[in-house]
Amino acid sequence: PISILEAFKNKIIDESEFEEYLIKWVRYASPSYDEVYFIKKIKEVLK
Repeated sequence: PISILEAFKNKIIDESEFEEYLIKWVRYASPSYDEVYFIKKIKEVLK
């Protein structure tokens, strides 16, 4: 998830790609609700 944030921050991926990768991460890694919330909040700060 940190690499997804870095790619978003450095404009390597756009917002729709970020959401696609986030969904895949949630599906395969089964993170806790807090982890998903944290990643989404950091993304909002990076906008």
